[in-house]
Amino acid sequence: MNFDGDGIDDYDELVAAFDGNNTLPVIIADDLSEGQVKALILMLDRLTGKGWYCFIDGYSSYNQISIAPKDQENTTFTCPYGTFAFKKMLFGLCNSLAIFQRCMMSIFSDMVEETIEVFMDDISLVSDLFDDCLAHLTEVLKQS
Repeated sequence: MNFDGDGIDDYDELVAAFDGNNTLPVIIADDLSEGQVKALILMLDRLTGKGWYCFIDGYSSYNQISIAPKDQENTTFTCPYGTFAFKKMLFGLCNSLAIFQRCMMSIFSDMVEETIEVFMDDISLVSDLFDDCLAHLTEVLKQS
């Protein structure tokens, strides 16, 4: 895709990363810090040139993290139907996204930056060979 502006409405909000032939492989949001942009570029560098790529979307997996019974009282709310407390991590709870990301990084710590990249509930697997990609996929599914 050549960067000619098609489909991009607000140029000021985007930072474009170009390769040598003036194509646009990725668009990076302008509100990221310099460190975040560098981390993203490093991750993309690790993914480029690989022969096989597999993407797993763990749709809404953050709902599957249990809240310790002693901490459930901190999520208590009252409504006309009674008083309730959450037993599972919900998107709207304070720091739930950061906690979920730390959990994912902990679960897959031995694989991150070697064979997979993890962002929230999305896992990207890369490999040069198809059989290696299948082996990595098997390993991820066993750990999850």
